[in-house]
Amino acid sequence: MTAAVQVPEPHELPPRVRSDVVLGAGLRRGDSTVHFVKDPRTGWFYQLGAREFFLLSRLDGRQSRAQVEAAYADRFGRRLSAAHWSALLEMLDRRRLLVDEHADLPPADGSGVAAGDGTAGRHPGGADTARPGAGAGSAGDDAGLAALRLRADRQRRAGRRKLWYARFPLVNPDRFLAWLAPRAGVLYSPWFVVPALLAAAAALVVAVGDAGQLYAASRMNIGHPLAVVSFVTTWLVIAAHEVAHGLTCRRFGGAATELGVLWRFPLLTPYCKTDDVVLFARRRHRVYTAFAGVFVNLVALVPFALGWLLIPAGGHAHALAGSLLFYGTLTVLLNLLPVLRLDGYFMLNHATGMLDLRRDTWRFWGAVLTRRGVGAFRPADRVTHALYGFAVAAVGATLLAAMVSLWYLNLSRWLNGPAAVAILAAEAVAVVLLVRQLFRRRARRAAAEPAR
Repeated sequence: MTAAVQVPEPHELPPRVRSDVVLGAGLRRGDSTVHFVKDPRTGWFYQLGAREFFLLSRLDGRQSRAQVEAAYADRFGRRLSAAHWSALLEMLDRRRLLVDEHADLPPADGSGVAAGDGTAGRHPGGADTARPGAGAGSAGDDAGLAALRLRADRQRRAGRRKLWYARFPLVNPDRFLAWLAPRAGVLYSPWFVVPALLAAAAALVVAVGDAGQLYAASRMNIGHPLAVVSFVTTWLVIAAHEVAHGLTCRRFGGAATELGVLWRFPLLTPYCKTDDVVLFARRRHRVYTAFAGVFVNLVALVPFALGWLLIPAGGHAHALAGSLLFYGTLTVLLNLLPVLRLDGYFMLNHATGMLDLRRDTWRFWGAVLTRRGVGAFRPADRVTHALYGFAVAAVGATLLAAMVSLWYLNLSRWLNGPAAVAILAAEAVAVVLLVRQLFRRRARRAAAEPAR
C-alpha cells in the first residue's frame, strides 16, 4: 500500500506525470469531450473528462498549484479545492502515473509529455525517479505495476472469446513495423498515392461496367482448383490490409500490438490491433490510419483489372481475374460504406472528431423524437447526426427492401403467395420483438453506467 499523496501548498509544484505517459487529443462524446491517456508500462488506456485531462496535462513539474488553479478557473470558471487535488493525485498514484516533482524534468521545449504534435508514443523514456511509496525503483511500485499489467492483460483476454466473436493473436508486429515505418516513406508520398488512386479508380470503372460478366466469371471456377487460388489471394489481400493499418499507425507514432485471426460470425479473417489511433493529435492521421487498409484493397484491384482485360476470355485464368476483381470491388464498397462498423465508419468518426458517431446519433434522434435534450448537442453536431441518421435509414431501408423481396421470391416458389406473406409477417414480428428486447437491454446498461 502506497503512502498517502500530500496535497502541495499553493506556491509548491504538484507531483508531475511520468514522461512516457501518452496524452491523447480530445474526442467528442455527445455533449462532452473525452481524452484517452495511455500508460505504456502497463498497457492501460484511461478515459478522462475535459476537466481531469486539463489538470493532468499541466502536471509537468513547472507550474505551481496556484498557477494550475488559476488556469483551471480561467478555462472552466470554477475553483479547485484541496479535496479536488487530493482525489486527483490519489487516482494518479493508484495508477502509478506520478514521479518525483524534481526528478527528470522534461526539456524546456515541452517534448516530454506532448499531445499536440501528432507523435503519440514517441516520448523519451527517461529515468523517472519515483515519489516515496510509488516509485519505479521501490518494491511497492514494482508490485503495483505488475498488478496493473496483470489486470490489463486479463481484461484484454476477457474480450477475446465469445461465441460470435473471438480474437486469436499470433504475433506482436510492433518491432518489425517500427523498423519498416521509416523505410516505407515512399508509400505515403503523393507521388505514389495519387497515381495509385487514379489507377484504382480506373479499375473500379472497369468493375462497375462489367459487373454482370464479372459475377458470371466468379461462378465459373466454383469447384475448380483455381478457386483455392482465389481464396488464398483474397486472404493475403486482407492480411496486407490489416498490416497497412498497423504500419500507418506506427508511422504516426502509435503502436500495433497484435496481429492475428479474428472470428466474427460467420467470417474468419486477419486483424491488426491499433488502439493507439485514439491518441493521435491530428485528425487526418487518424483518418489515414483507418483508410490505409482500404487503400491496399484499392491498389489490389489494379492487377485484377489488368488480368481481366488482358487474359483471353473463356478460360479459367480469365475467370479467376474476374472473380478477384468482382469480390475485391465488393470488399472496397462495403469497407467504405459508413453505415457498417468498418473502415468507412471509423474514417467518418475520426474526421468528425467523435468517439462513437453511431451511438451519439441514436441519442440525438431519441432526443429529437422525445423533444428533450436536443440543445445538449452542438449545432454542427446536430447537422452531422441528422445527415448520418438519414443516411443510415436510407441504406437500411434499401437493404431491407432488397432482402424482403429476394426472400419473398424464394418463398413464393416453394409456397403459394398468402403463405409466403404469412411467413414474412411472422418473421417481421419476431424481429421487432428482438429489437425491442435489445433496446431494453441497452437502456438498462446505460442506466447502470453512472452507478459503475
